[in-house]
Amino acid sequence: MKIESHPSRLRRIPLKRGLDLTILSMGLFTIALILVTGEVYRQLAVDSQQQTLTSLIAVETDKALQELSATSRRLGLDIQQHPDIHAALFDNTGREIVSLANQFNRFFVTAGVLKLEAVWLLDRDFNSVGFAGRNAQTASMTPQCPGLLSDARQRTGHARLQAMSHLCVHRGQPIFAQILPVGLRPDGYVIVVTDPARNLVAIEPHLQLPLTLYRPGGHVLYRSGNWLESIDPHASLEGSYTVTGKQDETLFEIHVQGDFQPFYARLSQIQRMIIALTVLATLLTMLVARYVTRKIILEPLHQLSSQLRRIGTGRRLGDFSEQNLVAIHEFAELQELYSTLHEMALTDPLTQLPNRLHFEQRLEHLVAASGAHDEETHALCYLDLDQFKVVNDSCGHTAGDLLLQQLAGVFREHIRSVDLFARIGGDEFALLLEHCPTNDALRIANQVREAVENFRFFWEGRCFTIGVSIGLVPIHAGSMSASRIMSLADAACYIAKQQGRNRVHVYSETDARGESRDPGIRWTG
Repeated sequence: MKIESHPSRLRRIPLKRGLDLTILSMGLFTIALILVTGEVYRQLAVDSQQQTLTSLIAVETDKALQELSATSRRLGLDIQQHPDIHAALFDNTGREIVSLANQFNRFFVTAGVLKLEAVWLLDRDFNSVGFAGRNAQTASMTPQCPGLLSDARQRTGHARLQAMSHLCVHRGQPIFAQILPVGLRPDGYVIVVTDPARNLVAIEPHLQLPLTLYRPGGHVLYRSGNWLESIDPHASLEGSYTVTGKQDETLFEIHVQGDFQPFYARLSQIQRMIIALTVLATLLTMLVARYVTRKIILEPLHQLSSQLRRIGTGRRLGDFSEQNLVAIHEFAELQELYSTLHEMALTDPLTQLPNRLHFEQRLEHLVAASGAHDEETHALCYLDLDQFKVVNDSCGHTAGDLLLQQLAGVFREHIRSVDLFARIGGDEFALLLEHCPTNDALRIANQVREAVENFRFFWEGRCFTIGVSIGLVPIHAGSMSASRIMSLADAACYIAKQQGRNRVHVYSETDARGESRDPGIRWTG
């Protein structure tokens, strides 16, 4: 019985070329992956630089606002020193407070350190006592950011002696308002309101970069003279930072432009170097892979195929010319070699019948499948030749091998195409009858026995008659493991020999009971 193989339908392209194309494809994929990774790395590096630029703006902005707060605090403390401030707090007659109006002529304001918008004087109950504004427009302003007075009123104890500031939008204009206590009790409060835009513009010299300051809505408050309307994305970066108020409302947007041409040039240089190294490594890998493939795959396969052709096993390989067999060079041929090796692993090399490994695999599968059926559907026959030792000892092993080969042909003629006939030992064979009731299995076993009995073996003028003892075991749902079935069949075959040889014995429960009574019966696994 020939073991069927299922060769895959592969295109008959040269194996070497296929391996080269595979390695080259992997190399190209690697190069593409490096390019994509390099572009991702480049974008990450650019994003990192942009975040660094944004962080720099944030640091300088925070420093500018802290300086504005410190300057406003000094101005508020100076206001408290004027006598008319204390007089106004203790004599609430509504008179004009000259010292408040004079604050717009102070050095802080005239030197441009801060842009003072308004100053208020409040009593201890946060009622307005006096006011001074930069112009008529600021005269209508309320004396604080929304929520400044309510937050100040909620403080108690020593907390009222501390300055408090809010950054907010009042009537569409960003302002910085700070409230400071007057006296230690305190006796009242001073509110200093400034425009923070001037202080934010002052960070440009510290950044040493072109700067644009926007109000909400995109209105430009300030723009550097060297500001570029459009920048080269491969040479420059634009960073931005948003200044928010107490209620998280947007007050300003600060944009700066940075010249990163050296950074981009270095980044491109690194990318080109990585690509060059990747291409070189890919080519080197391809050469090494070709050499290794030839030494550890192609040449051994060529030697193996040559040996198979010499011993006559690789029949399909023999269809190729010797020139083509300089190396196993086609995928289809490699598949044929694999099929040949697979067939060799499951075939008895002398008789070309399936071997014990193949038979046991098939039997295990059949026993597992028979568990779903109640009736007897299969049978196993264990065959042991009679008088084979006579031929083997008197005529030699060559005659014994020829006898086994001729008997294999006899066996093939008397079994069904669906049955499995295998050589499992020296002169021992096994027959697996699928979907075959016991009566039919007994009939087939007797046909095989009669065919062997009628067979004549001739060797150097001598004629030999051979017999065969057969043990038959039904396989049904109650059967045990495959190894147990093989053991029972072997025992049934032994009983057939004990009963006179050249006969068929069907295993029964009586044989199992007789095992304990007759120590001469051996059960072989």
